[in-house]
Amino acid sequence: MTGSPGRVRYFLGPISLPISAIIGMAFQAQNRYARGIHGTQATIHAMSGTPLTLPSDRWDAITTPFEGDVLDRRLLAEQLTGYLDRLRHGAVIALDAPWGEGKTWFARHWATLLKDSHRVGYIDVFESDYVEDPFLLLAAEVRRLSASDEKVAERLGNHAIKLGKVMAPMLGKVTVNLIGKAIGTDDLIGEWAEQVEKAAEKGADAAQSWIKRRIEQHDKDRDTVRAFRGELEAFAKAEDKPVVIIIDELDRCRPAFAVRLLERIKHYFDVPNLVFVLVMNRRQLVSAIKGVYGADTDAETYLGKFLHLTLTLPRARSWDLDQGGHVMRGFVSHVLRRYAYDDKNGTLGYFLTVWVEGFDLSLREIERACAMCFLVTPQWLGLLGFLAAFRVRHPDLFDAIRRDDATAAEQAMRLVNDVLARVGDAASTSYVKAVYLLLSLAQQRALSGAENISADATRVLYGSAQSGPARGHVKAMRALMQKLDFDVR
Repeated sequence: MTGSPGRVRYFLGPISLPISAIIGMAFQAQNRYARGIHGTQATIHAMSGTPLTLPSDRWDAITTPFEGDVLDRRLLAEQLTGYLDRLRHGAVIALDAPWGEGKTWFARHWATLLKDSHRVGYIDVFESDYVEDPFLLLAAEVRRLSASDEKVAERLGNHAIKLGKVMAPMLGKVTVNLIGKAIGTDDLIGEWAEQVEKAAEKGADAAQSWIKRRIEQHDKDRDTVRAFRGELEAFAKAEDKPVVIIIDELDRCRPAFAVRLLERIKHYFDVPNLVFVLVMNRRQLVSAIKGVYGADTDAETYLGKFLHLTLTLPRARSWDLDQGGHVMRGFVSHVLRRYAYDDKNGTLGYFLTVWVEGFDLSLREIERACAMCFLVTPQWLGLLGFLAAFRVRHPDLFDAIRRDDATAAEQAMRLVNDVLARVGDAASTSYVKAVYLLLSLAQQRALSGAENISADATRVLYGSAQSGPARGHVKAMRALMQKLDFDVR
């Protein structure tokens, strides 16, 4: 929990361990059966003292794949599995979606589903992007997948060591040693390291001599790469179905690390019957490529060289809120239940879903909006649902309206009016109109006291008809906004 006077910031979700703590365990963790985010579950306490906890699913702890699949994504996983089984020549597939759309949840549950029929690996590369070169992560995961056959694992490990020595001038001493630890060898440096140190001491003459030797060594190095890929191919082709390695959080890595990982897969791991699934936000990865190679780089074309297919995680959106199978309303209800909230008649879930659709909230933003509702005592559900979603989606406008900024209220009216133009049923229309009316009153600099808000509008906003001048309703809205002045992340 951090913050400045007058505002509290709560961060919900995985909290990364310090790098210093991760370094000592990273490569041992690579050899575990699977990897998941090592985050702690962040717990916050609302004004009532009730703990608010958003649990996360580690893929190695999932016992029933797609349990609680309120978005009906198991069918997508089964479709993708059927497609993977046809990729006997190997491939690199991108699973694309914006941040906060449930990519990681889907990837972990899909990986668990695949375990019953495939050799499957899962790497959260964001956890390990402090490593100088991603070859380490990829080689260690392949070795883990082959561990059931000691001879195969040993051969793969030996070839990875040799390839690590070939790559060593690019990787640096520390990374080469880490490659050795990841595949079960304590020290790779040996004579090679001594020669590098001597060359560094002798300066330019030694460097020129080293370059000459490297040119002469080129053919042997190429054979080393081929030998590694040959051993990797033999391992993968021995499986009845493709070996699958899911790489998650690629778009969150350091740009140079993300780009290098793509290049390592292409150069060293592109073999038949081995399929990589890159879980990412494609737009962010394109930005990362430009960050590495320059703003003028045709990043889309460059990225296309590494990907055989990009699939976008589907988003189910609909204004038919009263249909029994409305996906987003179901997800909102699911999140509310996780907070042990009894949403009688689905009232709060309905109001929140109007703004989920109206403001196009991501799944993560939905979770934040729900959290906002329990940082206060849930009441005035129509007004609370709007303000919680508005606070998450348009925090700057929210703050400005709370400070009695008439211009901000006018901007909010335009946003709400846009939603009004898209709503699809009479109940939602009445609700959005009531919110618009309240904002229009907040936009007025001076209320004479004669302005009124209809009983129908107050009934939908507060749950019952409220009498009194409009000034009181605006004051009540700002009071609730003050209580909701949290940054929930």
